[in-house]
Amino acid sequence: MSCPDSLSVILLAGGKGERMGYDKALIRVNGTRLFDVTRANIPSHHAVIAVSPQDLDYEPTVCEQPPFGGPVAGIAAALPLVSSELVAVLTVDAPAAPSLLPQMRAQLGNHDAVAISDGSHVNALCSLWHTTALRAAIDTLPQIRNIAARCLLNHADVHVLAGDGSERDYDTRAELSQLGRVSPED
Repeated sequence: MSCPDSLSVILLAGGKGERMGYDKALIRVNGTRLFDVTRANIPSHHAVIAVSPQDLDYEPTVCEQPPFGGPVAGIAAALPLVSSELVAVLTVDAPAAPSLLPQMRAQLGNHDAVAISDGSHVNALCSLWHTTALRAAIDTLPQIRNIAARCLLNHADVHVLAGDGSERDYDTRAELSQLGRVSPED
């Protein structure tokens, strides 16, 4: 049985990392895997479910089958492991985004979800959901593979919260180097 205010995090760490040139979860910043950097920014009392085709040496890690089906397929693969009332959807390439969890939680209320906006778009991959609402949004989709995550927002009552820059994702090595020394995966 879950605590009424319990929260889990689905941490999307898959993808091919084509723009990065390396697997985003395994690339290192100042000697630490980006997966570990992002996970360390998630409060330790939140359950984290990683989604990746890679061996992250972390449990639980799941992957959609076949791999590389996109973020919605990854979210759907992780949802059976979520038993909390609330679930956040975050990505490994936005390592500071977990700092937005308290603000998202404060704004959730009776909305299905809260999603962060960077001023130009609303990011479904930086969001907090009532778990039942996320399941329902996925169930309304005709397919879950290779579709944009923003489609989930079309099937929910979403409160949009302005980001503070913490939601920024890093898609290239040059961008990631703003956080420190970047080195390839081991």
